[in-house]
Amino acid sequence: MAVNTHCISLNGSSQYLTAADSASLSITGAISSRLKVKINSLPTTDTVVVFFAKANWDDTNRSYSFSYYNDGGTLKLSWYTNDSGGTGRYSRVTKTLTTGVWYNLCVTNDTSGNVKFYVNGTQEGETQTTGGSSIKDTNAVLSIGENFYSGAPQQLLTGFIDEVEIWNIALTSTQVSDWNTKRIVSYPNLRLSCSLDNTLTDSSGNGNTLTNVGSATFSTDVSALTSEIKIEDSFLISGSQSTKLDNQYGAGGTVFITENDGLNHKIISARFNLLKAGTVSGNATAKLYALSAGLPTTLLATSDNYNVANLTTSYQWIDFIFSGDQQYSKSPNTQYAIVVDWQNGDENNYIQLDDGSSSSGGVGLVYVKGTSSWSSSANYRTLFYVIGEYTPAVATNSTNFFLFM
Repeated sequence: MAVNTHCISLNGSSQYLTAADSASLSITGAISSRLKVKINSLPTTDTVVVFFAKANWDDTNRSYSFSYYNDGGTLKLSWYTNDSGGTGRYSRVTKTLTTGVWYNLCVTNDTSGNVKFYVNGTQEGETQTTGGSSIKDTNAVLSIGENFYSGAPQQLLTGFIDEVEIWNIALTSTQVSDWNTKRIVSYPNLRLSCSLDNTLTDSSGNGNTLTNVGSATFSTDVSALTSEIKIEDSFLISGSQSTKLDNQYGAGGTVFITENDGLNHKIISARFNLLKAGTVSGNATAKLYALSAGLPTTLLATSDNYNVANLTTSYQWIDFIFSGDQQYSKSPNTQYAIVVDWQNGDENNYIQLDDGSSSSGGVGLVYVKGTSSWSSSANYRTLFYVIGEYTPAVATNSTNFFLFM
């Protein structure tokens, strides 16, 4: 059963969508976008149709733009950024899109200027090295399906657009491939997520609701999505000290409770904010436990290995991925413990959870494990996300998922 039932239809002459300038859309470093598009009219020679742009092209008020360009008869996906010094940078790759066919498009731009284009989850052409390492922060509005010039819409798209996302990171090729037919409702670093599924609402939590200009209509002509991926915001258990995996404890984490929504949620990843001290080696994993008498008991799932030597002495978010049969289907309204497990530390060489400085957050217990047994304490801190995948009973934008405690 498809997750989605609607997309937005644009007539190519007067219809487009906009979102006001906001801090969340004023991305100045790495950036990515995913969207679904079905073009009914290709650009003619030396013209462009625009998927989206945050730019006003008659002045320097330009940030970024994703479009389809007819370069002397050769059709190309085109990505533009105006760097912080005011230099415009184009990256392009040849790709012929067939009219009347749905495509899942993605572009990523990292802080080294590497730009990758993806079509239907697969990279198209070579990695381009012509992108900028920074993006100029402007007050231009975000427009979908057109480009502003002297305040007037130009280069309008004729066709359908669906599932528009903008991120402030460069998505990995694995994420692009794995998420090709999935809706990302909310996720860390997701700055806009507009499903356009009979709504203009932004589900990312950043409030970038779209405005419909020209009375564009919703259409049931969609390319089916298979599932949704969603999180709640990060949750901090606050205490007097950070959780360390050292010579005293080899695992640490906390508890969350699942919502009783009647849907089958699979836990697909957990995200912890980690740093290292000293020299660390070996693999860490995230582990999901059932609770009994208030403590973790039965191990339910173990993530793929993460090589802790890749950690730095500064905090960074690490995604622990649950693969295959380790993607546990949770029971409704049930508490579970999610922890990081690493058994090789000592007092000088250890891994530390959360940011080590936060003084506010949720009140709760952190679970730690010594050589053999678990205990709980209100004196430790941890900061985490749990991320799940599910199929709604019907296409919806309701807030079904995990409630952290």
